Amino acid sequence: MEKIKFITDSASDIPEDEARAHGIEVLSIPIAIDGKDYQERVDFTAREFYKLLTDATNIPVTSHIPHTRYADVYRHAAEDGYRKIINVTINSKGSNMFDAANMGKELFAEEYPELAKNMQITVIDSLCYTYTYGFAVVQAAQMAEQGKSYEEILAFLDDYFSRAETYFSVYNLDFAKKSGRISTAAAFVGEMLGLRPIMSIINGEIKIIEKVRGDKAVVPKLAQIAQKRRRGEDTPFFAIRADVDGVGEELEKMMIKSFGKHSAGVAEAGASITINAGPRLAGCMVMGERRK
Repeated sequence: MEKIKFITDSASDIPEDEARAHGIEVLSIPIAIDGKDYQERVDFTAREFYKLLTDATNIPVTSHIPHTRYADVYRHAAEDGYRKIINVTINSKGSNMFDAANMGKELFAEEYPELAKNMQITVIDSLCYTYTYGFAVVQAAQMAEQGKSYEEILAFLDDYFSRAETYFSVYNLDFAKKSGRISTAAAFVGEMLGLRPIMSIINGEIKIIEKVRGDKAVVPKLAQIAQKRRRGEDTPFFAIRADVDGVGEELEKMMIKSFGKHSAGVAEAGASITINAGPRLAGCMVMGERRK
């Protein structure tokens, strides 16, 4: 069995117990809130962040993990006997994490050539946010535990990220307006009419694909889109929620009714998506058609 090290960042929203159970190293993303510096997952939980976000005067700002930190993690993995590393990062279209992870790989090779020459490090741009890529990392780690090869796991991840589709909606337009996801005029009209945007995240791009009227229409519409977009009877799916009680569970029940088994549960969205969307959201992940 190959000894493979799995690394990702805290925006993957992998639950702490899952990360520990499968030996996944989750690196904390730096976040500044009203001039004070924090480390995601170290200084607050997702639930605690929702309150910090709601109370903040300005939109919190995330920074990418420094390339020097990645170089240190690669070195420690090599010293621990790992010869193969898979590092999956947050969407490169919204963060410099992917570039920093690759710069760290170069720095590691420069500073520790003897260690690096025996290492195989693959950095993967997930083109996703939240547990959409966290789930893939957990699945990959489980494959390694089952004796799957490095090449088989990389092939799985390539297929997964070419098919994963995330859909979500927000119950309050304030944060989407502040972050520029929705114009001020559109947000004003949306609030006046009670409209809720349905957004997709595919190939790293966030797009508004539909609008529904009223909070109660959000979950049924997401379930409808999931049913329309999902491909494969045995492909996984899951619901996503933040600080709106019950919506994730309601959406999961609707998807289970449509699809049967293979639900991966209800994921809790962290800072990477709620900073721009706000803490009041619901969403889901399904596997669609392969895009490459």
